[in-house]
Amino acid sequence: MGIQFPVVKLDDFAGRAEQLLDDPNPFALVTAAYLATRETKGDDVRRAAAKWFILERLLLQNRDRRIIIDLTVVIDWLMRLPQPLEHELWRRIEKFERDRAMPYISSFERIGLERGLKQGLLEGRREGCREGQALLLSNMLAERFGALPAHLQQRLAHGTSAELLAWSKAFVNAATLDEVFNT
Repeated sequence: MGIQFPVVKLDDFAGRAEQLLDDPNPFALVTAAYLATRETKGDDVRRAAAKWFILERLLLQNRDRRIIIDLTVVIDWLMRLPQPLEHELWRRIEKFERDRAMPYISSFERIGLERGLKQGLLEGRREGCREGQALLLSNMLAERFGALPAHLQQRLAHGTSAELLAWSKAFVNAATLDEVFNT
């Protein structure tokens, strides 16, 4: 028989925010952020205030820089805010760091995180457009030529935007499926 661990739910810590914020265990801080996220659902202003309070406590703790950065990333993920409130929060963090000469998350890292997010969004849009192109072309081909064979469905699903555009142009004058895909 294995070791029996007690079952502890995060909600069991509700009402113990101060204790969690003072606890040296990094998971206590993440638990506090989780609980604050649940408590502020639908109230972005309260969430921004709670997020600042938690991050300020984190920055005041004497932790390793890497741990602070990692915990900030997790808290940031848990406690998402609308763009204007997020920018205001980062301005507060920058001021806090300047006032104490303690840049845990440098401007370069923050800019890198923002650029990574923007790049991810851009790639997501491109993929969405490509999928939309493939779906539209698939529907048009099926309407004209009937059900598509599996190998052509796969080809459409994995085609690049350039290929999908070329196949769409070929579709206009094509009399057969071969004429569409042999361009």
